[in-house]
Formats: sequence, C-alpha cells, structure tokens
Amino acid sequence: MVEVSFSPELEQLQGVVRQFARERLAPRAAAVEAGRAVPDDVLTSLHEIGVVSPFDVGPDALDPLAMAVAAEEIAAGDPGVAYEIISGAHAARALAVLGTAEQLASIAGLGSSGVTPLGSVWLYEGFGRHPHEYASTVNQDADGTVLQGRKIGVVRPGTADFAVVFVRSAGQRAVLLGPAQLAACTIARDDRDSGKLGLLSAHTGDVELHGVAVPADSWLTGGGLAVDRVIAAIRLSTAAIAVGTGAAALRYAARYATERQAFGKPISSYQGVLFPLSEAEIALDAARYAIWDLASRLGTATDPVRLAEQTAFIVAAANQAARSATVAGINTLGGHGFLADHPVERWYRAAGTIAALDHDPLLD
Repeated sequence: MVEVSFSPELEQLQGVVRQFARERLAPRAAAVEAGRAVPDDVLTSLHEIGVVSPFDVGPDALDPLAMAVAAEEIAAGDPGVAYEIISGAHAARALAVLGTAEQLASIAGLGSSGVTPLGSVWLYEGFGRHPHEYASTVNQDADGTVLQGRKIGVVRPGTADFAVVFVRSAGQRAVLLGPAQLAACTIARDDRDSGKLGLLSAHTGDVELHGVAVPADSWLTGGGLAVDRVIAAIRLSTAAIAVGTGAAALRYAARYATERQAFGKPISSYQGVLFPLSEAEIALDAARYAIWDLASRLGTATDPVRLAEQTAFIVAAANQAARSATVAGINTLGGHGFLADHPVERWYRAAGTIAALDHDPLLD
C-alpha cells in the first residue's frame, strides 16, 4: 500500500486551495470557460495564497508533491484554470531548478501582465511515449545554435513573458526563451480561434520553432537527471489535473444519485448506478496515491529510463481513471449528463483533452 505523509504545511495548503476552488472558482466555472480566459482576480488570488505563483522561485516555491496536490484541487474548481496556472508555475520552477542566478534575474525584470512575469512550459508534442522520443531538437547552422520542432498545448501562446522549452540534444535539454526569442516563434494554432474540446478557460495553442536562434546564455545549465526530474514533475501535475477532474465529476454524480428518485427510492440504491461510481472512485484513488508517491520520490530518482517508464504508467492510469469517472458521471445523469445545464459534460470534455496531451498508445 502506498503511504505518503503530508507535512502540516502541505495539509494546510491543500485545505486552503480546496476551499478556494470549490467555493470561489467552481460556482463561476461555466462563465470562466465561456470567457476563454483565466480571470485576473483568480490569478491574483492564487498568487496571494502562495500556491502557484506565476514566478515563485524563492525558498517557499512548491515542490513536485505540493504542485500535484494543488493541481488536483484547482482542477476540481476548473480544469482549464488549473492547466494554465500549473503550467506557468512549472515554467518558473524549471527555471529555478535548472537556471542560473543571472537567468532568474533576467526574467524577474519582466512582467507585461502587470503582476509578475507569466511563464509557459513547452513540453508536449502529442501522442508520444516518453519525452526522449519527442522530435524537437537543437541544431547547428550558419547562424549558430537553433531550435527546430513543434510543441502542442502550450499555455499563453503569444502572451507569455518567458518560456522554458524542452528539446533533445544528447539527452534532454532545457532552454529559456525571453521576449526576443518568443517573437521569433510561430504560433501555428491558437485554440481561442481554432477551438478545442475541453480546457476552454486555458489559453493554449501550438507553437513552431523554425530555426529560432538560441544565445549561449539561454541554455539552462542544469542538465541530465535534473531535467528528467523536472519533466516528470510537469507530467505528474497534468495527471493530477486529470484526477481532480474525474473526482469532481464523481462528487457531482454521487450527489445527483442520492437526490434523483426512481421507483420510489434514490437511484444510488441500485447496483447498476452505484457500482460504476464506486469502481471509478477506486481507480481515481489508486492514481492519486501513485502520483503522490512518485512526486514525493523525484528527488531520489537515479535512473532516467525507469523514471520515464514509471511516469508514463502513472499518467496513463490517471487519464484512464479520469475518463472512466467522467463517463460514469455522464451515465449517472442519463441524457441530462450531456447538457450544459450540468457541469459533468464540461469535466467529460476536459478529461479527454488532458489525455490527448500526454498519451502513450502502447499503454492503452
């Protein structure tokens, strides 16, 4: 049995974020999704809570376990908000873990948002197996070192103050893109214009790197296993968002099942309704504890191949559990489950979108 002990500080953090997500974010989630953007007051509130500051790289910056816990709780309020906020926070964390003091200082001086610099992680390429199979690379040409590739599901395309990009170069490498480099990238797809299935409140898109020049001082000096650990932390947070999405759907469906009457008694008393919800909850619990377990052990991971394999299996399990949970939620509500009158359809769409970001077909 997996056992992960929370410090008093992490328990307090979980409680504060949970309260914010369920009481202040969830009631307005439909309006937030319709607006296709994370409201400024939500961003500011989470920053003030100290959970996922857009650029928190000090001694109080969250570790991978805390990031995963926060990601799940925010996702219960709105998965799209969770994805954008956590992705931006991971950009700051990657810079803190892998960058130099000079690189941190160069970003700290930015802040077009008017609050603090907003970051973006460029990792996913879609339907991959492990990050070492991604196609984005760094090459040498007549102009020096350049990046080539395409990244999907990046947050704040065209609006981020900085980005951390992961590419292959004799292993995993990470590079910091500031305003000048970001301007040289091509936004191949802006989901606000093109549309997507779920996570509508997150501003996402696809970005192409066509010979983007990389100055020598843009490379994050931390390499090797440190990069693999950072990548694993990012992927585990996305999996945690999936778990939070599925858990929200189950809670809503369970409450509906106790209130909805059929043949003179609540439909929750029928095995055909109760069992699928129970099975989905068990799968979510297993995925949640697996995420917490690996996140708490990232600092001691020594084998990058084994780490990638463990992360892939956990992500696959979390995505499957989230999809099953949202399907169970839809089925519990019957035809009403597909109506926008109920939030279950929003969670159903979000779970499918998350699964498309980090998907290993060999694990299906």
